[in-house]
Amino acid sequence: MTTINNRKRRTSTVVKRSERDEWAGNKATLAPPQFGIIKSRRHYPIITLLFLIFVNAALTVTAAPENDPTKNNLRTKKTSSKTTPHPPQWETDPPLPKFVDDETHISIPTLLSAIDFTSSSPETAAANALSELTRTSSLHSRLTALYTRATSPHCRAKIAQHYNRFLAAIGTESHFPYEHARFRDECPDEIKYDFNNLPDGVTIGDVQNRTYMPQDGYYVDYRDLRLCYGILTHENPRATIRLMEALDETYDDDDGGGSGARRRHTFVVHVDGKEGSDETYEVLVSYAATRPHVHILPVARRVRVNWGGFSMVNATLQILRYAMAVDDVDRPPLEFHKFVHVASTTYPLRANSGIRRTIARYPLDANLMNVVFKPTEPHYMSWHYFVECDDAVHRIFRLSPLEADTHGIDIYTASQWFIISREFARYLALAPPRSLVRDFIDYASHVVVADESFFGTVLRHTYPFCKKHHNDNFLHVQFDRWENELEVEGERDEKKCLMPNPEHCGRSPTTMSLDYLPILELSEALFARKFLDHVDSEVKDVIDKKRAKEELRLRAEERGETFEDLDHFDTSFEGHGVLIVANDTLYDDVPLCLGLGPSKNKVRLTPCFDEGIRETLAPGWETGAVILPEIMPHNRWILGPCSTDGTLKRFPNGTLIATPGEYSASGPRCNLKQMDGLRKNRCMDGESDRVQPGGEIQVFPCVGRWHQLWSFGVDTSAGNTTNSQDALTAPRGSIHMNVPLHVRNRIRSKGRGEQVEYMCVGVTGRGGLDEELWSEDEDEEEEEDEGEQVVKEEEQTEIKRGLAEKHHEYHESDSAEDEEEESRENSLIPLSEWIDAQVVTTRCDNVGAVIEWVFIPFVDSDNAQYEIVQEKKDNASPDAVNATAVDDVEEL
Repeated sequence: MTTINNRKRRTSTVVKRSERDEWAGNKATLAPPQFGIIKSRRHYPIITLLFLIFVNAALTVTAAPENDPTKNNLRTKKTSSKTTPHPPQWETDPPLPKFVDDETHISIPTLLSAIDFTSSSPETAAANALSELTRTSSLHSRLTALYTRATSPHCRAKIAQHYNRFLAAIGTESHFPYEHARFRDECPDEIKYDFNNLPDGVTIGDVQNRTYMPQDGYYVDYRDLRLCYGILTHENPRATIRLMEALDETYDDDDGGGSGARRRHTFVVHVDGKEGSDETYEVLVSYAATRPHVHILPVARRVRVNWGGFSMVNATLQILRYAMAVDDVDRPPLEFHKFVHVASTTYPLRANSGIRRTIARYPLDANLMNVVFKPTEPHYMSWHYFVECDDAVHRIFRLSPLEADTHGIDIYTASQWFIISREFARYLALAPPRSLVRDFIDYASHVVVADESFFGTVLRHTYPFCKKHHNDNFLHVQFDRWENELEVEGERDEKKCLMPNPEHCGRSPTTMSLDYLPILELSEALFARKFLDHVDSEVKDVIDKKRAKEELRLRAEERGETFEDLDHFDTSFEGHGVLIVANDTLYDDVPLCLGLGPSKNKVRLTPCFDEGIRETLAPGWETGAVILPEIMPHNRWILGPCSTDGTLKRFPNGTLIATPGEYSASGPRCNLKQMDGLRKNRCMDGESDRVQPGGEIQVFPCVGRWHQLWSFGVDTSAGNTTNSQDALTAPRGSIHMNVPLHVRNRIRSKGRGEQVEYMCVGVTGRGGLDEELWSEDEDEEEEEDEGEQVVKEEEQTEIKRGLAEKHHEYHESDSAEDEEEESRENSLIPLSEWIDAQVVTTRCDNVGAVIEWVFIPFVDSDNAQYEIVQEKKDNASPDAVNATAVDDVEEL
């Protein structure tokens, strides 16, 4: 779940706050409210309005009772899971109406005619004014909209109660809730980064790639590592069971006492507290009854979890408290070294031995969590105060953002899925009085999508855990469309659109499918989400096969045996890299290569060699090799790593051909990385997260996403077709990307037509199927970006116009005979005309635009083998080279 962060704001002096601590059923020991004159000038326009129109409404509703039946306290009594009743469930919430504009400017004559001000009593005059203003102002529409979703008397009273917090501040001319709250930062020496103003020589990657692997740390052998998996689920109990069984392991604990094999790991499962999850709960309770290593939280600990609500954090804290036996004096805490937090829609990508090996590379006190090191610092106008009831999240008013200068701590965005030490898990579970985690719970309970800020913020500001942070949670997740992009009626979930602008919504992770398997295989993640069996039931089966094979290999290594992996092939070209040449230009005066040119990120058709080198190349030079001193900068690439479904072969003439695999119609997919210069190790990227016909290709930091994986012309001869998909017909020698199903569906839903599945690397203006330049996120572009987009489109139009003129001049200047004119009209402009042009992704059937490539390895200039190849190449005719290429196939 994700929301958009906003810009920062500044506040005035800071005093302590007072807020009822509703967590764990206890009252926090905090200072009483401190009120004073509001000095912030930005509050003047709203003080009078709110004071007049809110007070009367607040006085007419009942404050929420302390025994809130929908609140889930962490301190619970031991109760029977069969007899504890559910909180009441109210009728289905209808869609939230859009809020009307604020009507606050009521003229004095109108007020005089509508309100009786004749009474000399100030109390009566005030009551009359408040009654009329409340009835006619936008407050009525605002509360009506909220109470459309909040249907229970308790929830409506709770909303009114929290409105009253702002009313009290206005009536007493004091500060709004949390405006001057102060939190204690236990890690003040932790560096605060501004990604737009980093120190010289420091990149965002340098900041984000923080690790914690001290030489003097305490490490446990991976063969002894024990894990506790905390799982959140709400439906499909079979998926939760399959996840636990995939991760479950036994180990031999027979030390002479005859204890034998024992379960290595434990599982603690929280099932959503809503009635719709009761069947899931009963199935899991039955499953756990005969498995002592599986623990299902009792009903009293079940939280009614809602998208965007603090309830997600609360559910996680419930798991941690159970694991540490905080409220259970009759049993000891569970035994484990690390706590792994996952969802039931998560699935492991690596063998269990591989998971333990990776985690054991870090000391026992390491916390593996993915945090964005730039503080959130949202603008105060876009940071809102929420309350949660009736299984929904309700926006009340603005919430004061936290910043270190004014509130002691910053808010950090982080993943709610993590692998943490036992010590940090215990700290979160106990939440000692006057600790940051205890104080921050109160504020975080009013933050939307608190699960993506709570744990990272606590980690960054709590000693010693802030010093023991490795910034990776080893989870692969790809986010899908924003909820407001779902234009098909009935698809959009209004509960994810909580901001004043109804088009400002959250989003959820992409559902993994078979076409995502190469991305998952090449990621360094241990887990991925999300998987939905009703969307794709095969993808887990394929992953299990790969995990089983990896497990055999790892166990063979433990025994010192060699495991032959037939799926593995080497694309490193002996570590020297590869030159990628446009086949049509091999024998031109200036052969063109895939490169960057002198600067920046754009991938272009650039001259391959320095001046004078082309004349020294013999016929068939592409069958040999090249040396680094001869080529232009930024023309050397690393091919790989590659996925292993299918095979990849290189013909002696340099053409790279893929053979489909069991589930991949395009065969292996590979990264293409720059090997030299400032952009070393950056990946060739098909326009980041955008897929557009004619989309520009650049190099960006490698992120393990589909738009940085490339396939090659596919061999579709007899016997070389995949079993799971239709065979792909791609031009021989092409480089292409596979557009995932969810992206194609998104483009279709936006009215862009049918997006083809495969997009090849080519040029604009040479084929007949070039399409309109567009951005997938065009509708969401900010106004300041519109001018840049227009300029970009105009430049693209000028390029196409210039190429058309060249095409016309190319044929007009040719004084050929009449019988040759027709064939010339159908010929293509030489690709050499596109020197230094940026390459794009285009339809693979766009004949002329799609480029055929050859891959030529590099060798050391002193390599004796290079001299032999060069001599053989000098004596070979082009016909002989081509004849050899047909029969002799060289695997990489």
